[in-house]
Amino acid sequence: MIYFTTPGKLDEKALKTFGLSSKDESQIGRFGTGLKYSIAIILRLGGTLKIISGDKTITFEAYDDEFRGKPYQGVNMVIGEEKIQLPFTLNLGRDWPNWTAYRELYANTLDEGGTVDFSTETIPCPENSTQFIVDCAALFKVHFEFDLYFISPDETPLAEAGRIDIYPGKTNKVYYQGIAVYTSEQTMHYRYNIKEPLILTEDRTARHSYYVTDIIRKNLTQLVDEEVAKNVFSTKADFETTLEYRVPHGKEDRVTSVLGFESKYGDAFAENIRYFCEKVRHQNLEGITIYGSGEDVQFAEEQINLANAISPLRSLNVDLSGTSFAISDNQSMKADVEVKDYKIIIIKKSIMTDARKVLTAVFNGYFGQVNPAIGPIKLMEYALVKQRNEGK
Repeated sequence: MIYFTTPGKLDEKALKTFGLSSKDESQIGRFGTGLKYSIAIILRLGGTLKIISGDKTITFEAYDDEFRGKPYQGVNMVIGEEKIQLPFTLNLGRDWPNWTAYRELYANTLDEGGTVDFSTETIPCPENSTQFIVDCAALFKVHFEFDLYFISPDETPLAEAGRIDIYPGKTNKVYYQGIAVYTSEQTMHYRYNIKEPLILTEDRTARHSYYVTDIIRKNLTQLVDEEVAKNVFSTKADFETTLEYRVPHGKEDRVTSVLGFESKYGDAFAENIRYFCEKVRHQNLEGITIYGSGEDVQFAEEQINLANAISPLRSLNVDLSGTSFAISDNQSMKADVEVKDYKIIIIKKSIMTDARKVLTAVFNGYFGQVNPAIGPIKLMEYALVKQRNEGK
């Protein structure tokens, strides 16, 4: 048996009334129809659903009737000796896949802060709680294939990219609040859980499929995890290598890590992400190559002078979280350093072999334009630190 246990007692209106819900707009179960669909689907599959709430035990059964000369099966709610006709038939949700009956009970349990258990033994209903007990082979299968349809709240994501969490496991589904809401014809290298608001239809699937793919493509460009990025953008991937990536509006500074990864791995990345990176460099960053932010990127050996120049900034505890560093081979650069949008420090490639010039360029770029207010003070601190170190 599958036991869906929620705190509090069941209001029978939830079984008799369509569109009645106490859930808010952020919850999957806000439509006020899911429990009715689950009852119909489970009975249609030859299973049973029993509800224990307080001192009441509720079961459900089908009955035969006719409508305009055509037979149909209605649904009775049974409480002791009393049978109450419910306002729907066994045809309710006839086009819904079997797993959605489990989904509705699970989503309600999740919304209510309850638990889900499978046991061949009876699990007593806790005091002041409600238990939905399912005996249905088709739903047992769903329970044991949980990861195909759901992402457990207890599972930790591998990485996050903007407003999506990324979990291990190949699939053709996209998740919203941990529940599958979109199915692709192609396999995805990872499971993606959308964290931004998403409009659902009443069958709990995404209303617009193009909006789902748009959310994924605009957020994947904000990846900062190198290993995940290698897999996502690899030519071996499927779904991810067919997307037309674009820069999230107003978040151009968040794609710098992906640009650095693409520079590092070259042809190992699929054509669509390489095209995206070239487009960003050409249109937004004037042909520069970004190697990453001062906070979280490991520089390649050939950028050692740049890394050494950034190190003193960290020793001064300046905030580098929003700052990126780049090297440009643009011959039209007149100065050794330029700053774009007050956050990208661009250094002329021709000086990269001169450690002193690189150090000067980094300091002039940061204290001169990125954060000029603290420049004189920090420069004095650095001079004192350097003097003490050299005097040892």
